[in-house]
Amino acid sequence: MKHLLSLNDQGRPKKITKLAVSAEDETKYDYKYTLKCIGCQTVVDEPVWTDNIKKTITATINALSAKKQSELKQWEEESAKPCDHILNLKQEDAQVQGTALAHCKSCDLNSNLWLCLTCGNLGCGRAQYGGLGGNGHGMEHFEQTGHPVSVKMGSITPEGTADCFCYAHGDEILDPKLSEHLGRFGIQVDAQSKTEKSLAELQLEQNLKFDFSMTTDDGKELVPVFGPGLTGLTNLGNSCYLASVMQVMTSLDPFVERYLNGTRDHMNICKDFPPNCFHCQTGKLYQGLHSGKYAVESQDGVYPSMFKDVVGKGNPEFSSMRQQDAQEFLQHFLTIVEQKERALGRDPSKCLQFTTEQRIQCLECEGCRYIQSNNTLLTVPVPANVQEVKDGKKIYAPVDFQQAFGQLFESDIRDTLGFKTFPQYLFCTMSRFVLGDNWVLEKLNCPIHVPDTLDLDQYRSRGKQQEQEQPQFDQATLDTLLSMGFPENRCKKAILKTGNAGADAAMNWLFEHMEDPDIDAPLEQQTQDVDISGLLDMGFTPAQAKRALKETGNNMERAVDWLFSHPDLPPETEQQSVEVTDNKPAKYELFAFISHKGPSVHSGHYVACVKKGGWVLFNDNKVVQVPDIKKYSQEAYIYVYKRQ
Repeated sequence: MKHLLSLNDQGRPKKITKLAVSAEDETKYDYKYTLKCIGCQTVVDEPVWTDNIKKTITATINALSAKKQSELKQWEEESAKPCDHILNLKQEDAQVQGTALAHCKSCDLNSNLWLCLTCGNLGCGRAQYGGLGGNGHGMEHFEQTGHPVSVKMGSITPEGTADCFCYAHGDEILDPKLSEHLGRFGIQVDAQSKTEKSLAELQLEQNLKFDFSMTTDDGKELVPVFGPGLTGLTNLGNSCYLASVMQVMTSLDPFVERYLNGTRDHMNICKDFPPNCFHCQTGKLYQGLHSGKYAVESQDGVYPSMFKDVVGKGNPEFSSMRQQDAQEFLQHFLTIVEQKERALGRDPSKCLQFTTEQRIQCLECEGCRYIQSNNTLLTVPVPANVQEVKDGKKIYAPVDFQQAFGQLFESDIRDTLGFKTFPQYLFCTMSRFVLGDNWVLEKLNCPIHVPDTLDLDQYRSRGKQQEQEQPQFDQATLDTLLSMGFPENRCKKAILKTGNAGADAAMNWLFEHMEDPDIDAPLEQQTQDVDISGLLDMGFTPAQAKRALKETGNNMERAVDWLFSHPDLPPETEQQSVEVTDNKPAKYELFAFISHKGPSVHSGHYVACVKKGGWVLFNDNKVVQVPDIKKYSQEAYIYVYKRQ
């Protein structure tokens, strides 16, 4: 299909001044369509077009491209929802000054004013991105009176829309009776005009225009770089979290091997509709970033709209245009990769997987239990030590990464944690977002001193120790039971089952379980001799059933729950169920990190730094060299270490 367009110039289009996209004036254009066979270059005249050809042409002309759909979604304001406070609002009688003369009741600010819909109090909002001032007197009014809902005066439109905020919920809401509520204070909605940017416009402007320190300490501009693997990603509007995560993921060797080198083979056999196929869209993204075709000055990088649609499909957060948390998106992406690759046996996310082993020791019987768990991400606590408060802003003391990392593996006499296996790439997320005084997530903006290399051998799990595997028996209790004529094996079993609680408890247990079929079974064969027929009837293999019983202390009900909570447990035979050990040196070097600039997880901007020979900063579609990485690494949210 070939389109020849001629433009009837009727003056420059009006500048977009609000967060909406108006319908395009199609009378500006004259359209002429030509049907052409790409194979033989023959032009098919309109008189010979069949009905099917005409339907196909009409559908093609009227279809929206993926880019156009993303642009429309980008500019549409996502609808808020009414909350209980606005639906059950009780108002007082009051009059408000004319908008031009109004100012904050507690200061002289006459912009960024919020009207309390309960009593009509005018208070200034909090300071916003772009220089919009505010002293937070609207919030103070809520804390003093408990009046939850306010409306931004400068955002009221004649159509009856405005920014409404519920301080109790800490979120923007929709007021279905805005005209009625404002009329209570003598404000006629149809006579109002919008004079200030809405919250959505401010947030969109912030995330599209955020400048993440693109200069060195001496004021010099960072040098742009171009070439394969040095391609940026265009910001779709609040999509910097996706761009930063994918710049890191497209730099990991196993993922590159799977989705760059293996893409062509998949596309030759793919039976899915390509725009909806995860492998097709992921492979296309990897091809675009590694080909170097879009890493030129005249290009804005790769436009990841179709990839975002596929990855975010069905997820209410990642399918939206709101800012999201980079760690949550990383986990979401890895979950999809595991699901898609499990049946194919080509899961690249295994390079991130590691096993930790926790050893718990009973202080009474001194018996030990070992619990292993599989992970892909490690969350490192960040100590929040406030040095001072300056201009209402908390200044935090610097944090040493290795010290914070070591807190995860602090051990005591009864509980220790260590690495059973180590990953090829270790992702460490810093706990920078915590609940603040108002039960709202706030960010710990403390500098983190991160080392270039890590030696994790000191955190290696020692595994089961021979002396710890032998259960301990209270000798006095054992002697008492033996003197009563009970067999030694039964006595020891009773002591274990009652947790060394004494002779009376052990004797009562013996009388209650005298008729148990396994009462005389040797202690070391308890798991093997348990009746597993019930688990076998459910479709589990003998190896799986015995493994579950071993993990749950021979409790059948808990074993069933354990099996269903571990669906990835392979149906191996007993000979194949061999404990995995990792004896290679666990030495790592810093490979990449993702940084966040902003006050909270729902706003601000994400960038990524990746070591590609030298350090490279990916700031959406901007890709630059970074001569000194220390400045940027202190602000990171996620660190990535590569095993040497």
